[in-house]
Amino acid sequence: MIPIKIIREDPEKIMETLKKRGKEFPLEELREIDKKWRKRKKEADKLRHKRNNIGEKIAEKKKKGKQAEEEIEKMQEIKKELEEKEEETKKLNHKREKLWMSLPNLLDSEVPKGETEEDNKEISKWGEKLERNFKTKTHLELARELNLIDEKASEVTGEGFYYLKNDLAMLGIALQKFTIDKLTEKGYELIEPPFMLREKIYKKATNVDKFKEDMYGVKDTDKYLIGTSEHPMAAMHKDEVYQKEELPKKYVAISPCFRKEAGTHGKYRKGLYRMHQFNKIEQFIVCKPENEEKYFKELQENAEEIYQELKIPYRVVILCGGDTPKTQAKTYDVEALMADGEYREIGSNSTSKDYQARRMNIKYEKEKYGEREYVYTLNNTGVATSRTMLAIMENHQNEKGEINIPKALQPYMNGKKKIKKK
Repeated sequence: MIPIKIIREDPEKIMETLKKRGKEFPLEELREIDKKWRKRKKEADKLRHKRNNIGEKIAEKKKKGKQAEEEIEKMQEIKKELEEKEEETKKLNHKREKLWMSLPNLLDSEVPKGETEEDNKEISKWGEKLERNFKTKTHLELARELNLIDEKASEVTGEGFYYLKNDLAMLGIALQKFTIDKLTEKGYELIEPPFMLREKIYKKATNVDKFKEDMYGVKDTDKYLIGTSEHPMAAMHKDEVYQKEELPKKYVAISPCFRKEAGTHGKYRKGLYRMHQFNKIEQFIVCKPENEEKYFKELQENAEEIYQELKIPYRVVILCGGDTPKTQAKTYDVEALMADGEYREIGSNSTSKDYQARRMNIKYEKEKYGEREYVYTLNNTGVATSRTMLAIMENHQNEKGEINIPKALQPYMNGKKKIKKK
């Protein structure tokens, strides 16, 4: 949520971000509704003041045994007018907040202009495509040949779901344990959050426009299954006020994730790349505004360290304005090199600045019992198991059609070094 002061006093700043994102937004409509709301609220406040003054006069006259018919009649008139003003104010505020909540976050100055992923800018690259003297296979071909998946799930649940079997299921568990151990050793607190959130809370955590398009609802409830543990992690801090000494809060969260992945297409639509259910380890930090860059860098380094230990070649790109999620001010994607020679996203690192904290009302006291300010929140994919397993399978296959298990994961695979056909 963008500060209302900026909407009122610096609309050009917002228009600059909208232009950079290549998005349209009814900003003038929001500003006009906000003006009307302020006006009606001021009128309602004046009426309450009048009502209170007349109430005091009525009480004073009754105390002296005097009649107060005139004041009581006036009180009834004000009460009726106040009810009308309050109702109008309530309706205006509902429209105002709905528009306000859908306004995208202000972009960081580092974010490049552009509308699609083709406009994202490469920042760095690590590792090279492994030289092979044999024809490589896709992860789906390998999974089928090595008896690692059962595709009956598409029949009993739907497209985008698989039964993971044998060593592939174990590989997913190994990835989670490896990542958790690495991050908890760095001082991150392990959290398993709720796997669903109430709708009104979810709408504070993420983009209102795409909320129901992406999320799975729980029938006959007001709850939705989480698409990432970032959202319940933000909600865990809702309405909290921290002392500055308590920050930062660093977490490593483990959870399944449920996403409809609406509108996906292309070569990697099938297989593990766009699963509608997968497990993920998420990094989440709550910090003071002045430490944002420090922790953004730390989260990025943590993620890259994981992929380097897994020997997965990758590149890092900064998303352009049009590709940056509406709730984020800046996002770096880590894209793994796949068997077809293309790079595809397997993790993201984002800062929301105070956008998410304003929606969740998370603050800290700059001085004890002093001025309060909104915190900044940052999130990073530690490991999304499905896409990381895919990258391991496609980068570490050998000429025998086996999968070489990265050395870092072997202790978590009971010492196993290869995934072979049974």
